[in-house]
Amino acid sequence: MGKKDKQPANFIGLSNKLTMIIVILATALESMGGATLFIKCLYSFFMPLMFLNAGIIIHRNIVPGSVSPREFIRGLFRTFIITYFLWALIYSIFSYKNLLWIIYGSKEALIHAGTLDILWFLPCMFIARLLNEAVFHVVDALPLNNKKIGCGVFIVIFFAIGVLLPKLPTYGYPWCINAGFIASGFMLLGRLLRDVFEIIAKKPLAVIIGLIVFIAVFLFGTVFRADSLVLMHMETSDFGNIPWFFINALSGSMMILFSAMLLTRCWKCDGAVIRPEDETGYNKTILGTFVIHRPLLQQVVTPLLLLLPVQFPKFVLVLAGFVITKIISGWIIKMLAKTIPQLFGIYNAEINSVKEA
Repeated sequence: MGKKDKQPANFIGLSNKLTMIIVILATALESMGGATLFIKCLYSFFMPLMFLNAGIIIHRNIVPGSVSPREFIRGLFRTFIITYFLWALIYSIFSYKNLLWIIYGSKEALIHAGTLDILWFLPCMFIARLLNEAVFHVVDALPLNNKKIGCGVFIVIFFAIGVLLPKLPTYGYPWCINAGFIASGFMLLGRLLRDVFEIIAKKPLAVIIGLIVFIAVFLFGTVFRADSLVLMHMETSDFGNIPWFFINALSGSMMILFSAMLLTRCWKCDGAVIRPEDETGYNKTILGTFVIHRPLLQQVVTPLLLLLPVQFPKFVLVLAGFVITKIISGWIIKMLAKTIPQLFGIYNAEINSVKEA
């Protein structure tokens, strides 16, 4: 092998792993008490980052000779909505009243149903993917020489809709439609920046400079603002200061993406840096982290750690909770993916690849 690696560096895969570590760490800190400044910083960007990651490797599905719109929607429904109902019913005490709340699908409704409220991201992802596919078709139909301009216009429109829709504090929007517009905006932005990342990732100096700049901007928008920084919840439209929400979301996301570029040394690979994977950024590890780590950490690991006869510093308990939960949830995810892959939206031909992994 020469100076360059033959296989492309999967920096998006590493970015997804770093995102999941952030999710578990934020939950561990929350479980040990209080919305500290560090928790606020983590919450300010990890959800936008997840959707941005998905957008970078997203591809257009409904094309001539490929799947029909009906097949595409059916596949999305099976992957996101059926999976959503399975997990929502697993965590909820069954009643027809709870079932109606689950059908409504907002975070507030999930809380009323007594199930896992983080499941809101599944119907939200379903809405975002539908919006993305619609944008691809509309932009292709427009008489534009540069299709990216049309895509950029829709990003602005979707962000505006997401932040300007009035809040519904009691019930929220069905299927988190308001968050779906924001999510779609971040996914489209990821798609738009894909070619830019391909260029930058091959230049180590550009990666290092970019990382330094985005770390500085993120610290300025979060840590240096201190008490004025609020705990951001995208699903309930709790953005705080809107301009700062986007600055923190984008700078934090870029900070992780550029860190992944640096750690995987993208400039050493031949060919395209971003792999043409047939996925949307959603997989069993991401879903498993959301639906297993949180209840495991909050209801099992943290209470057991707090029962220890020796009083440890909080950071030690957080680190221990993080490591234990990461290991146990990883085992559970692998076991369920092999025995009941449908819980992760995996069906038919996809099952063999999961068993071989």
